[in-house]
Parts: sequence; structure tokens; C-alpha cells
Amino acid sequence: MNQTLERPSYPRKLKLTLAYDGSGYHGWQRQPGGVLTVQETLEHALARVVQHPVAVRGAGRTDTGVHAAGQVAAFYTNSPIPAERFSHALNSRLPADIRIRQTEDVDFSFDPILSVRTKLYRYTVFNHTDLPPQADKYSYHFWKTCSVEPMQQAAKFFVGKHDFTSFSAAGSVRQTMVRTLLRCQVHRRYHWIYFDLEADGFLYHMVRNIVGTLLEIGRGHWPPEAIPEILAARWVSHSRLFHVEELRLRFGNGVERTYERLNPGFHGAVMVVPVRDDGRLLLVREYGAGVGDYYLSFPKGAVHAEESMLDAANRELMEEVGFGAHELELLTELSLSPSYMGNRMSIVLARGLFEKRLPGDEPEPLTVSAHTFDELIELQASGVLNEAYAVAALFLARERLAAAEAP
Repeated sequence: MNQTLERPSYPRKLKLTLAYDGSGYHGWQRQPGGVLTVQETLEHALARVVQHPVAVRGAGRTDTGVHAAGQVAAFYTNSPIPAERFSHALNSRLPADIRIRQTEDVDFSFDPILSVRTKLYRYTVFNHTDLPPQADKYSYHFWKTCSVEPMQQAAKFFVGKHDFTSFSAAGSVRQTMVRTLLRCQVHRRYHWIYFDLEADGFLYHMVRNIVGTLLEIGRGHWPPEAIPEILAARWVSHSRLFHVEELRLRFGNGVERTYERLNPGFHGAVMVVPVRDDGRLLLVREYGAGVGDYYLSFPKGAVHAEESMLDAANRELMEEVGFGAHELELLTELSLSPSYMGNRMSIVLARGLFEKRLPGDEPEPLTVSAHTFDELIELQASGVLNEAYAVAALFLARERLAAAEAP
């Protein structure tokens, strides 16, 4: 939680308006373990200027890789430095990716969180297959064909006072999940799509979940009119990984039905089919808690909020088999159980492998094995290779490579 701004016996309270590039930071909030955050960097610089320890309270806690143009923070001090000179003194001690835009004396009643009237977020998406250099730091790469008009229609349904439980992170619990969205606008400029959301406050992951839903509408997965139905969904139960939603729908013929669906608390998943130069495929043997046994599969994992699907594919490849790939190709996107589960798995073909290992989160080292297509088909026929995603990925990869070799 955000650090409490206790009032010490200092005669001044200063308000800071700052901007920062969050690319090199693990979010705003100070964290244990020595990881670099904006708050901690700012507090260290402030302590050097005012010559006493400082506790900063920020208006919002941005996540890893998120940037700010007008973050507001406040702190107490006994420093006599005039407010108009404070920004220069502080900027001279801050790294170039954090800039103080304004400093002003405020009343002790001012609170960066409680005094907020509205917050404005801009979420930027690059909608094309070829991502420009450095663009991954300032945008989300969504390569699928996407139409802005249905997203603009859907965005209007978000405006107003709603319970945004369906758009918060799984397991997120607040005193109230109701927020008032004043603005939800979508516009496109060339390959860039901009989502501007203004509200009296946001739930954890609320902005990115709204944007993700609008992108699904933009590519035709849902109609704009689905938004009220999604807003009406309520959690029945939730755990660390999943939450169960109750969804009440009215069909075109007037029939009403209540469903339950299982939604994961992450941003999609990816399975990688790594192919060596000799044509053999790399698989891993790992423990599956669902079946209570070890099983053979291709490397896979969740897509993190701050990375693209292809970046996630390369990361999982490095973590699980100790290789990266010069060439990554999306084969398809699969749904395992569309009748009750919202999760989708992107199947990626990886070629041009090179040795590189990253630390993973597996509880024990994974066993990596190399097989030909014929060997894997025999393993599938005998029941050794029986994970549905892996079997589908095997035949998709074989078809793609055969097409590439055809005259």
C-alpha cells in the first residue's frame, strides 16, 4: 500500500508536479528488495536537497513501465528553500528520466490522494505488424487488424457511474468498486491508437482491462453492445489465479440466461514451438497440478501486462529451454473451453534459435528433450503427448513448415 504521509514537526508542506519515463522503474511505489522505483528515487533526491529524511505521498501508483506527465506528490519539510527554486534544485539531483515540473507551498489539509478531482490516463497501442525501434517502451503492440469505429461506439457505454468489478484485477478488493468515468475516447493516427480515460479514480488494472476489451471489439470478437453485459457481470468467487463471474444475458429472441465463466487474472498466454536447425522440436517435461502428474508439452506461460505476445514467447523460451529465437511467427490463437473459460492461447513458431537462459519461476528444473515430427506423432498416438494445446501446436507447426518448403 502507499506509504502514509505522517505529519512530522515540520512547518511546511510542498506539492510537487512531476513527469517521468517509467521504462527503467518497477513502478511508482517503494518496494522491498532494493528494486528501483520512482518514489524511492525521488525521496533520495529530496533528502539530499532538504537535508533530512523525506516520505513522499503520490496521487497514483503507476505500474512497471508506466509513464507520467502530471503525477502529483507532497511531502513535509523544514527547508527554507523558496518553492520557485525548489524544482531546479531537485532536478539537478534527479536522473534525466524524472523531472519536476512545478513546486508550490500548500496547506496542511492538502492530500495528493484525497484531494484528487479526476485522473487522466492515456493508453497507446501500435496497431501494425512491424513495431518501430523503441516503440515497445511507450506503446502496447497489437498486430491484429483492428477497426476504430466499433471501439468508439463501445467506449460510450463506459462513461458514467458503474461498478467496474468486471474490469479490475482478479482478487482485487476495495471498499467500493464503483467509479465514475467522465471520458472514454478512442482515436487513431496512422498505426497508433490512443485511448484516453478520465475518472474520479481507477481500480487496479482497470484501464488496461478496458483497453483490452475495446481491442477485442475492434477486431470483431464482440459487438459494442456487449459492454453493458460485461459491466453487469459479478464475481461469484475468486482465487490467486482465477475469478468466477456470473453473467446474465438476454438473447435476441428475448430468452434470458445466467452463466458462470472462469477468467484468468492475466493478459493471455503463449505456447512456443521451438524448431532447431536440424528440424527437431524442443519440448519440456513439467508437473501439471491439474492432472497431478508430469506431462510433455511445449514451453508456455502467461503474457505479462508490460510485454507483447512475441516478447512473452521469447522470454518463456529462454526461461524454460535456455534458448532465444531470431524468428518468431504467430501461427494462430486457440480457445480451450469457450463455453465457460475466457482464456486464449497464442501458438508461436520459433526458429533461428540461439543459446540464452533467463531465470524462471518453475519450482524445479525442467527436463528438455528434442524430437522429430514423426517421433512426436508416435508419442501423441501412444498417449504420452496428450495436452490439447501441444497436440494442436504440433500439427499447426508441421503444416506451416511443410508449406514453407513447398516449391
